[in-house]
Amino acid sequence: TVTATNGGCTSVASASFSNAAQLPTPVTPTITSVAASCSAAGSSTISNYSATNTYAFTPAGPTVGVAGV
Repeated sequence: TVTATNGGCTSVASASFSNAAQLPTPVTPTITSVAASCSAAGSSTISNYSATNTYAFTPAGPTVGVAGV
């Protein structure tokens, strides 16, 4: 609980609360790239891809599929 005091007056106690533990920080994505050639498009893969993560690209544009490609 929390109370506040100002000028000798104290508030009533707040409702009881607790803070949940911090979630673990995700692993930094590892990118593996294959350069384009005259006959094939290039690609990049997130080699440590996890389907439970959400990936954001800066600048926006690329997308990631279910296999991290």
